[in-house]
Amino acid sequence: MIGLLILSFILFWGGGPTRDRLGFRYWHNPGAAHPYILGGNTGRFISFWETLVLSVFPFTFAPELLVVTGGEMESPRRNLPIASRRYFYRLVIFYVLSVLAIGLTCPSNDPRLTNGGAGAHSSPFVVAIANAGIKVLPSIVNAVILISAWSAGNSFLYISSRALYSLAVQGSAPRFLKACNRWGVPYYAVGISSLFAALGYLNVASSGSTVFNWFVNLTNTWGMISWVCCCIIYLRFRKAAAAQGIESGYHSFLQPWGSYIAIFMFTLLCLTNGFTCFWPQNWSASSFLTAYIGIPIFVVMYVGHRIVFWKDKWAWDPAEVDMTTGLQEVLDAERPLPKRKGLARVCMIIE
Repeated sequence: MIGLLILSFILFWGGGPTRDRLGFRYWHNPGAAHPYILGGNTGRFISFWETLVLSVFPFTFAPELLVVTGGEMESPRRNLPIASRRYFYRLVIFYVLSVLAIGLTCPSNDPRLTNGGAGAHSSPFVVAIANAGIKVLPSIVNAVILISAWSAGNSFLYISSRALYSLAVQGSAPRFLKACNRWGVPYYAVGISSLFAALGYLNVASSGSTVFNWFVNLTNTWGMISWVCCCIIYLRFRKAAAAQGIESGYHSFLQPWGSYIAIFMFTLLCLTNGFTCFWPQNWSASSFLTAYIGIPIFVVMYVGHRIVFWKDKWAWDPAEVDMTTGLQEVLDAERPLPKRKGLARVCMIIE
């Protein structure tokens, strides 16, 4: 990604083989933003909001990878805050700057983007490189995109298998899913999670791709709902820590207001996930169900859980929340960060 950003900067100033200085040309013609459904500024706002809703998926599930790996990383109380801060910087550099680079180097009306093509050959970076007359590099970028897709799939397989394993540990999934090999890998959970990768072949046929998009929309909806729940749990955690006089090891200057903003925004995005289907020309029962069926399913699952476990409290009193179970094990597993090799050797001898 750093290489593509540098290349985009070079193309911006006309450093390609054609010596064509792009500048902000594509922002003026064909334009950086196009009206959608309606004309004028209203259409541009609809276009912006639809793009925002569609881009939620990577922002919803990428941060969860940090949380899931916290259960297996060394010294999570020290390393997890470091990884969180680095994630924010990477988010700005790789996501925001990449979007800016794409808008500067690739025209939005290029047929390779708008003709419904799928796969790496319709990547805007590949289109921009091909338009600049650079040989061989598009194939290299295609290979990098495929490797990146494989890496992303590997990450999500890790998340799903560990989530399934955690459900088994707490008694919400079959017990055999708790089985791990000598390296600590829950192989049954990994195997079952891998089976869902076969759903990717639904995209081979146009009718199957419709069903695949249903799954994507369901996942998107539940991802937004899960973050609303996470923010509520975090706010309850803060109250419990304050009530019991416990100081958290990591603080963010945005909290607790960041959680309130996230609750509002994710709720708004979830309710507007399929807002474009309400226009008469776009209305269809399948589009509406695809966008919003996840909400009633979540409500039914939550209410059903409350009925089954009706004796449990709806919300624990902050002073009664268990904040100590397992804490000593976490503290014992912490490894101090040595500043000098001699100190590290002393620590090893003491251990």
